[in-house]
Amino acid sequence: MKPLQLNCLNCLKGLNDKQRKYCSSVCTYTYWHKLSRSPKSKLEKSCAICKKGFSSNQPFAKYCSAKCRVVAWQPEKTKWAIPTGSVGTVGELLVSADLLLKGYEVYRALSPSASCDILALQNGNIYKFEVRTGYYKNDKILYGVQNVKAPNIAVITFSDNKIHYFPEVFI
Repeated sequence: MKPLQLNCLNCLKGLNDKQRKYCSSVCTYTYWHKLSRSPKSKLEKSCAICKKGFSSNQPFAKYCSAKCRVVAWQPEKTKWAIPTGSVGTVGELLVSADLLLKGYEVYRALSPSASCDILALQNGNIYKFEVRTGYYKNDKILYGVQNVKAPNIAVITFSDNKIHYFPEVFI
């Protein structure tokens, strides 16, 4: 049985075993350039971030610009207009206030290389906390796990202003 001969989608030359759709990068660019200029292929869409209308030949396009695409893919904490160190400080202060309201004595580390961010004492028990900023993705809380030195983690999600403690047993 003779193998099926495939042709380039742009110039219709025969393809070798390693080529799938186009015979060269020039043909790939030319084909997609023609397709993007075709008035029939344009779809009217609404940007998922800024809600502006835009047209695209890509059926799965969600964003009107690179700026909106970057905003969409950034975690919640980076959308703030303050430095990331300040976001961490705000998180630590919010966790400290929350623990104080729950009846703990709270001590905050002064050194960035301390073994924990917060020490909390209650009924003679000492709890070490590492505070992390997290965000939701597919109904799960994601946060950085590198350099965690403390056994307890407090994750603050700024999208809904909630504090999540791991493990949850002692709170």
